[in-house]
Amino acid sequence: MLSILKYLVVLLFNGFLESKYRLNVLFNYRVTQVEIEIKNVYAIDKDSGKRVNVDCKELIHCLNEKIKYSHHIILNNLVNYFLKKLDSKYYLLEIDYKKYGKDYLLNIEIKRDMDPVIFPFYNLRDLKGKNMNKIMFIESEDNLNEERLKLLEKYGGPFNDFYRSKGLGIPLLNVYSAKYEKFLFRDVNVKMEDTFLNEYEINSENVGDVLCIQGSLDESKLSLNEESEKYILNNYKNFNVAPRQIIRGIIEWLFGKVKEE
Repeated sequence: MLSILKYLVVLLFNGFLESKYRLNVLFNYRVTQVEIEIKNVYAIDKDSGKRVNVDCKELIHCLNEKIKYSHHIILNNLVNYFLKKLDSKYYLLEIDYKKYGKDYLLNIEIKRDMDPVIFPFYNLRDLKGKNMNKIMFIESEDNLNEERLKLLEKYGGPFNDFYRSKGLGIPLLNVYSAKYEKFLFRDVNVKMEDTFLNEYEINSENVGDVLCIQGSLDESKLSLNEESEKYILNNYKNFNVAPRQIIRGIIEWLFGKVKEE
């Protein structure tokens, strides 16, 4: 009964969006100027990491046309198309797309009788709240850290929250490299630092979580240096350098000793 209800909800919602799309095409009302373009769609075996290509060029073209005339597009038809082509294994559906000239990746688990899955559009108001911080350094026992950095930026999405705000949060365990046909955060210990020098450690216990990049310096970092700060203040509290002396010192360091006046 529940699966039938889900099917009806998806069908009605898809019909509603299709009707809006047809009306916009009829009146030639475009809601976007090719801000988003789906470049490729493929499946990934969740266990082996094997990439499975399915011929869906016509479907991708159809989705890109709908994007031009719609604020939302539903992905359930795309999911069902892949389900018909795949066996009974568990797969992820990965969408490689471009927004405002930048490449992004999104993957979702392929299931039967799914709730409506909306392709995550972002408007300018959303992007004003984007987290500008990002992972800058990764350390692990292999040589794939550059690839990991690139993937984190792509999977972060336009809002840099790994689609959490759109209800499609991608866990690190599903961050996939098509280049190496491998999930790069599985079976490996990874240490990372962001722009504010906040540290993150990824291992088998938390690889199933969605990465939450902090928006500022972790306050615990400040408390760790509290004793050092007290030492500096106590020993240099009487140390006072006039602005003119500072400027003079910089000039001497850059250009050599300044001639005496």
